[in-house]
Amino acid sequence: MKERKKTIRSYRAAAISRQQPAGRQAGPKSQIRNPNSSTFRPGLTVMELLVAVVIMVIMILAFGIILTQTQKVVSGSQAIMRSNNTAAAIAYVIRNDMRKITKNGFLCITRYNNALRPFIVFTTAGITQSKLATTPATGGISTYTWVDPLEGGGVNIGQHLFLHQGFLAYQWNSGQPEHLISGDYINCDLATIQKKNRVEVNSFINSLFDNGRIPADDSIEFPPYSLTALADTWMILSTEINSLSIMWTKGTKDSSGNLIWYGIDFAPPANQPTKARCEDPDAPPAEQYDYTTKDITHNLLEFNEAGYGYRALWTRHDQNNWPTAIKIKFKIRDPILAAAAEKEGTTISEGIWYEVICPIGQ
Repeated sequence: MKERKKTIRSYRAAAISRQQPAGRQAGPKSQIRNPNSSTFRPGLTVMELLVAVVIMVIMILAFGIILTQTQKVVSGSQAIMRSNNTAAAIAYVIRNDMRKITKNGFLCITRYNNALRPFIVFTTAGITQSKLATTPATGGISTYTWVDPLEGGGVNIGQHLFLHQGFLAYQWNSGQPEHLISGDYINCDLATIQKKNRVEVNSFINSLFDNGRIPADDSIEFPPYSLTALADTWMILSTEINSLSIMWTKGTKDSSGNLIWYGIDFAPPANQPTKARCEDPDAPPAEQYDYTTKDITHNLLEFNEAGYGYRALWTRHDQNNWPTAIKIKFKIRDPILAAAAEKEGTTISEGIWYEVICPIGQ
């Protein structure tokens, strides 16, 4: 009988062992055994879980900082590329214009209405294509300047415009077809300009300002809110210019071998005084330049024109006295780069300087 009970118990134990899943044995529920291992591994404690979570948070934050810095670098690089592309386009237009300057006309660097904004006005020779009409001429008059525009309603928006105007030097006679837009040309050809003496050339330049052909501050509405203002946008070369300086050189060098540049020393803010000599305002007049008289037979290089301020003027009367090169410096302020730089307090928020040096008559 005892042997029979033993046999029944052994059968029951064998049946129970067959019903248990593989790799599991009876034991404490808080322990787990690897099926491939004969050892037991206890579960994670609360402290271990907290440490793991903290490590994950630190890794996520570090990755976010890396992404943020990468985005700043990419945005800054893109802004600099945009500024470089804008500067390259402006330089192309300026060089294309100045390579056609003719010494049989005139070259003038001046101000208007005693403002600090510099202007450069000059005559060009060769086939000249207007911006507004398809009929070309054999000469033209080009201008570059920097002005403050008006917003619709006459409110200054504080944005500066770099203007470029290209007029045909065209003498219209009665009986000829009026196929040119009136604002497209100046009713004076190169032959007529060549007949003018220096005083007459100077008065002719004044007339371009006085009759509004060359705009001054608060004369361009931007953004345009009317058809008239929209028609004036052909003069806008760039809307991102923050400063402009126009200088000239005779090719003379200082003791360090650097070219000596003269002109209007323009620097914002607008209430800052100008200087006739941009590098050394206290230097004596170079090469006995005439500053006092208006001799109609010689080049009067630099003088103060009544109502206009600083002016440097060259005409055909003394072509050997013309400058050897013109330098136009401008500062481009990319709005995205400026906004990011202002947050970081860096000087690049004011813009990036570029300069274009163009030889004259070469």
